[in-house]
Amino acid sequence: MRKSLPAVVAVGLSSSFLWCGMPEIGNPSSIAVAWAASSRTKKAPGFRQEQAQVHKGRGVVARIVRDRRTPPQLKAQAEELARLLAERDRYLTALETRRRAFLAAHRSEIDELAQLRNRAREIRSSLVRARKEVLDQSKAEIEALLRTSEQARRLTKALEQAYRQQKRERRSR
Repeated sequence: MRKSLPAVVAVGLSSSFLWCGMPEIGNPSSIAVAWAASSRTKKAPGFRQEQAQVHKGRGVVARIVRDRRTPPQLKAQAEELARLLAERDRYLTALETRRRAFLAAHRSEIDELAQLRNRAREIRSSLVRARKEVLDQSKAEIEALLRTSEQARRLTKALEQAYRQQKRERRSR
């Protein structure tokens, strides 16, 4: 069952324009939303969904503008939506251009960080192997240390008990 055009327009032309991926005008987070949108790849599911909603919004605008029976107020709102979507596209294009310029300007630093991450992984892997080797080589000494420590603990306990016993015996005389 198809919704009547005014119902679709009422939903589509809400004050927030969120249904078409448009952040609220004047909302401080809209810059962050636009930046995030520009830095997403076109393969990201959220970006595709957002683009589909924008496409749907443009379809609503086209139907409203073409329909002769649409009241002037709805046509004005549809034209405002078209203007906002075009403005959104300009922002996305500008942000994408800045993002690409940033990446181009800092490519060497980004590559260096990637190399450092790879080198850190290699070093960590090498240290893990070396630690395992040292532990394997030291296994006999570690076990001997544990045995010696246990013997020392038992002997300490026995000496303490013997000393206390001797002390009690001296007092009782």
